[in-house]
Amino acid sequence: MDTIYSDRRKYRRHNKNAPGQLIRLSRGVQIGPIVRCLVVNISRGGALIYSESDVTAPEFYLELDTEPGNLRLCSVVRKVGDSDRRLSVEFVI
Repeated sequence: MDTIYSDRRKYRRHNKNAPGQLIRLSRGVQIGPIVRCLVVNISRGGALIYSESDVTAPEFYLELDTEPGNLRLCSVVRKVGDSDRRLSVEFVI
């Protein structure tokens, strides 16, 4: 029996289509420019993000515009397609 990819995910993803931003921090200090993004879908464990510019950092913080001050540390799992702008990330706990 074939299993589609979404059935193998640990957590169910929910469509979000919410604006946000990616922030690189080190010891509480911003170390790079803020990159605007769109969170396409999200789960307890991660998200699919489209950023306005290329993202080369392996980790960054995600802040949704609807949840200011709520930063989630993200680790890039893979880049979707041939662009550094579409990212699948997992939340680092």
